[in-house]
Amino acid sequence: MNVFWLSFCFLSVVCILLYYSSGKGVQSQDDREFFLFQQTYLCVYLLAVGADWLQGPYVYVLYESYGMTSYQINLLFGVGFGSSMLSGTFIGIFADQYGRRLNCVVFAFLYIGSCITKHFPHFSILLVGRVLGGMATSILFSAFESWAVCEHNKRGFTELQLGLIFSKATFFNSVISIAAGYVAQVVADIYGYVAPFDVSIIFLVVLIVCILKLWNENYGDSNSNSTVSFATAGKVILNDKKVFLLGIIQSLFESAMYVFVLKWTPLLTPKTLIDNSAIPHGIIFSSFMIKVCVLLSFFGFEICVGIFWPSFATMRGHFVPEKVRSTIMNIFRIPLNLIVLLVLLQDFSTETTFFLCTFSLLSACIAQHVLYKLTNHHHHPEPHNECV
Repeated sequence: MNVFWLSFCFLSVVCILLYYSSGKGVQSQDDREFFLFQQTYLCVYLLAVGADWLQGPYVYVLYESYGMTSYQINLLFGVGFGSSMLSGTFIGIFADQYGRRLNCVVFAFLYIGSCITKHFPHFSILLVGRVLGGMATSILFSAFESWAVCEHNKRGFTELQLGLIFSKATFFNSVISIAAGYVAQVVADIYGYVAPFDVSIIFLVVLIVCILKLWNENYGDSNSNSTVSFATAGKVILNDKKVFLLGIIQSLFESAMYVFVLKWTPLLTPKTLIDNSAIPHGIIFSSFMIKVCVLLSFFGFEICVGIFWPSFATMRGHFVPEKVRSTIMNIFRIPLNLIVLLVLLQDFSTETTFFLCTFSLLSACIAQHVLYKLTNHHHHPEPHNECV
């Protein structure tokens, strides 16, 4: 057990040293208006991702403790991704037309409902929870970012400042994920596997209050109907090669990431302790420390994930038109969720699953290279960033 805690402390110290050595930890802010806006967004966003991260370490093991088979667990995860895929076709339109702030509040209520279902060891109730969680995930990865980009442009901040916001969001998201793993471990040890989901509910309640107090509403194209919004988003994706490639890269990279997240628990279980309850899933989730060869591969992948989030959010902020931003971002998530769903339902072996992840990442790398070439050789006009 000590190796998990020691590695967790070691990695935490390394992260802090790297952050401050980069200069971002002591960076001054001359623009007070931008600084306040940045704090307003980060406060809300980090509460949202904190609620999400708290649930990560113990979803799989909670299902196992309820006596669910491997097939049932894969089916539950598959339903979650299927729900996210299907709801993505209308949630983005809802956000653009009726407001990103409202959509973020809806996210919190959906996720609260999902957490409540974790108290019931019945497959059908857990299935409902996965549907609600899938819908909430679609909002988490679209509406929050769309709100930030719209407000950023309305207030006349620069694209460099937009990149700074997403860079800080990614860093503190990582800090939150580490802390969430620790908190989840502590409360699970004391109160059981369902306790992290109850803590997540507390985060979500605070999130609702903060959104209502700190954020104003903004929209994409609030005057367009659902059919027109979806058609417009589809035309943008098909007619703009850069936006199309962004969708391909996101689907390939994030699908590999989500499969990895879902499979690390069963991957580690047979290689550590026979008694699954003795494995500190929360601490492993925070540090991903188990053996030197697995540690190095986890490090490499997690570094890539850390680079991916701020850079990709900045690219979306530049290339994706504002009036259908949430709609396009959710369309991007349709093939992403479809890929994960197909992999889960096939119940591949661990080796096959991670081979597919590798293939997906290599394909994403090729698509990113093509996008890089297009960006360097052709000037891209500024996207229409009008928002209400």
